[in-house]
Amino acid sequence: MDIKYEFGINVRREREKRGWTIEKLAEKSNLNANHLGSIERGNENVSLDTIFKISLALDIEVMNLFKFD
Repeated sequence: MDIKYEFGINVRREREKRGWTIEKLAEKSNLNANHLGSIERGNENVSLDTIFKISLALDIEVMNLFKFD
């Protein structure tokens, strides 16, 4: 299992559930859209600060971003 890839899939899934673009999530999380795109593709080791910002922006528990099928 590639945890970075699986985490990115979960971020994308949650973002798309809301009908948001990457730019919208970037605005709400105060992160760079290019950085978020790289996270969603599983190309980034994500810091705890970034994980927390994403979960706050999506209004979900952090653990929901770590539920892997």
